[in-house]
Amino acid sequence: MECYSKAKEAYRIGKKDVATFYAQQGSLHEQKMKEANHLAAVEIFEKVNASLLPQKVLDLHGLHVDEAIEHLMTVLQQKTEEFKQKSGKSYLSVITGRGNHSQGAVTCIKPAVIKHLTSHNFRFSEIKPGCLKVMLKYKKHPKKCEHFSLKLALYTVICQFYINVCFISSDVQL
Repeated sequence: MECYSKAKEAYRIGKKDVATFYAQQGSLHEQKMKEANHLAAVEIFEKVNASLLPQKVLDLHGLHVDEAIEHLMTVLQQKTEEFKQKSGKSYLSVITGRGNHSQGAVTCIKPAVIKHLTSHNFRFSEIKPGCLKVMLKYKKHPKKCEHFSLKLALYTVICQFYINVCFISSDVQL
């Protein structure tokens, strides 16, 4: 932020080259800060969830909302695939927290998680404040069923045609 203040001051007194330099430095520092933040978020997530994920528990504490949703999407996909392969637990417990550590003690992650789950048609319930039980989806692929229905219909038409041809041919021979 100091670079941006210096850029603003340099621009104000007419030193546009100096202002550009400080603005670029500010952007560079901001980018490095975002990268460090991302690495820290990944580290936090992996340490917190290493022992929880095998038990189908996802803890999103300590993450920014966008990071939490990104991890939620990935874990839901992984756990749904595991459920399809092995059966096991048909749900994932998602700890969103109650917002006690957020600015103003207002939960930010929970509403975003609920919005994501709702928009992707997941069934869920709040089993206690700050913890959701999400039912994993396991549906047969609808296109496979449609494909099979089309094949069956085509097979029926071909069989009917063959029967009619045979029937007409048998009439002609008599």
